Amino acid sequence: MNSRPVFHRRALAAILIIVSSSFVALSGVANAAPVSTTVDGVIYSLSGTGGGGDPYIATVMGYSGPDAVLTIHSTVVYNGLTFSVTSIGYMAFDLDTALTSITIPNSVTSIGEMAFYHDTALTTVTIGNSVTSIGTRAFYLNTALTSITIPNSVTSISDFAFYYDTALTSITIPNSVTSIGIFTFYGNTALTSVTIGSSVTSIGRLAFNGDSALSFINPSGLVATWTGAGVSYTTAQLRTATDIGTVTGTWASVVHAEPIVYSKPTAPTNVVATMNNGSATISFTAGSSGNLPTYDEIDMFINGLSVGNVCNVTGASMCPISNLGPDVSFTFSVTAINSKGSAVSTVSNTVSYSSPVFVSATTTPPPTTTTTAPPVKRTITCVRGATSKKITAVSPVCPAGYKKK
Repeated sequence: MNSRPVFHRRALAAILIIVSSSFVALSGVANAAPVSTTVDGVIYSLSGTGGGGDPYIATVMGYSGPDAVLTIHSTVVYNGLTFSVTSIGYMAFDLDTALTSITIPNSVTSIGEMAFYHDTALTTVTIGNSVTSIGTRAFYLNTALTSITIPNSVTSISDFAFYYDTALTSITIPNSVTSIGIFTFYGNTALTSVTIGSSVTSIGRLAFNGDSALSFINPSGLVATWTGAGVSYTTAQLRTATDIGTVTGTWASVVHAEPIVYSKPTAPTNVVATMNNGSATISFTAGSSGNLPTYDEIDMFINGLSVGNVCNVTGASMCPISNLGPDVSFTFSVTAINSKGSAVSTVSNTVSYSSPVFVSATTTPPPTTTTTAPPVKRTITCVRGATSKKITAVSPVCPAGYKKK
């Protein structure tokens, strides 16, 4: 726990009050100069008479307690009277290097100038939903501040309010805010996104300058045209606008078309095949494209067996296929394809090769050839005594001294 001085230096002036002799405390009515009280280390300045439209109110003026995490009360009691805490005063927590988190109650309507000036350990601030204004340099140089929620009761964010809060990563400016002061978010190098409310019409000079990682988010369905020193530019250019002075803008509604839902195509239909000789034509009705580039693939089946892709077409409803052979039958299917998927048609009718009509050629018979057979020889046996011999010839005759047997 960090040690603190007994009194905050900005609260000292609130404590050194010369009480007038006219101050009456018997009934708890304060009708002279304000007084102060300390509750749980928080120093309050009290005022009001409780009558005639002068309510009892308390302003936070400083802190002398030991806690690093602090919740400010919405009321304080003094001399039996209840005072509503309505504001965080000038420099109330300035240069407080021990405070890490603070919660501001719903009773508070304003955060004063330099209220949390240069609180280098402060990481989280919760602002009540009655605050209407954030004062000049209110969170100036809070270099550890990572989280802050601006309620929709706030109407103005003053100059330098979040100047050089180098750990702040994102912030939403509610629709209730109408003006953003000069240098408000200057030098917030970790700030990556700012959502600008739809009621903002004035943005101070250099309000987002130096926020090198920043992107702007406009209210849903709205755009603005911003001008400053005669220059027109978009919201996105605000972080680079340096010397154009205070800028003004008006928001206008934008008509948004329904988002396109991308999907895979539907299947082609009415697939019909026709064929003449060795050429087929496949026609079909294309399916829906699914709002994406789509092409159609034609697959062929021969005698019922798939041979795969034979044609791709885009933006057409037919495809010719040639060089198909005889003695087989063909069917076809068409598949629509895009980046989301595909859908295939039913199989077409069956077609087959149609032979051309052939004319028989006229032929001359070969000439008739007569062939004469050679004479036939025969053999006889001739004898003379005990001797015999055979004679072969066309007309055989036994030699002299022999006789035919």
